Amino acid sequence: MSSRRGAGRVFFASDHPLLDAARCLAEARKLGLYDDVLRGYLGDNLAAALSW
Repeated sequence: MSSRRGAGRVFFASDHPLLDAARCLAEARKLGLYDDVLRGYLGDNLAAALSW
């Protein structure tokens, strides 16, 4: 990904249990996101939104 625009505004979600959670995470890791953007996408953004 060549941009960080909007990176703090998205959250990871899956269709679990219809799709295996491990598969969804593996596919998310293949998106080519910067490491910090991926961390945000997979949980840090939600934690920040909930003030955790």
